[in-house]
Amino acid sequence: MRPLPERPLNFVRRLRFLLFPARCPCCGEALLPRRLFCTTCEKKLYEDFTLRRFEIHMTKESRVLTTAAVWDYEKLENTLNHYKFDGVVDARDALGAAMACLAEEKLAGGFDLVTSVPSRPGRAKALGFDHAGELAKRTAAVLGLPCRPLLRRRKDTKVQHTLGREERLVNLKGAFLPLEEVQGKRILLVDDIVTTGTTLCECTRTLYEAGAARVEAVCAASANKK
Repeated sequence: MRPLPERPLNFVRRLRFLLFPARCPCCGEALLPRRLFCTTCEKKLYEDFTLRRFEIHMTKESRVLTTAAVWDYEKLENTLNHYKFDGVVDARDALGAAMACLAEEKLAGGFDLVTSVPSRPGRAKALGFDHAGELAKRTAAVLGLPCRPLLRRRKDTKVQHTLGREERLVNLKGAFLPLEEVQGKRILLVDDIVTTGTTLCECTRTLYEAGAARVEAVCAASANKK
């Protein structure tokens, strides 16, 4: 697996890191501004990665969605909660770079573009940023690929982590619409956490129906290996 890139820095970030040191998203150790992880955590970075496969039932055929996740959720819970719910975006560079390298190494690759699971209406506005979209942008930048939104939500669904498996399936059925045709495109789909895979599967189904040739997914963490 290729080495992780350094953190991109601009004047504002340099100034901020003078006042508030960059920290490793795994253990919290202070870092030099350009480093994404401490030496210890970087060496252990892909020890707990997971590959999960979900069956996508289409009208005429079935497909399999392969999803790579860098960490077990328990090891990254605090970082992801701060990033996702508190709007702490400094972890984005580290998470996105790790996801890009894992996707390049463990998925089929040869992607044409990167996209993300769309946020619920009003969620990005409430947080001040689109957490999955920002991860997708950083992942795409490391891979040297274009990144653009390909899906939108047809309806405002309930929050998935509050529901059981069967409720999740009903909640998201028909929830997404394509923003454009993706005929023949090989797409890398990005989200922060994969749990039951319901959201990723519904997004993937929509992309295949819009003409995608292949869809694979990468996430920062997996909350369930079963």
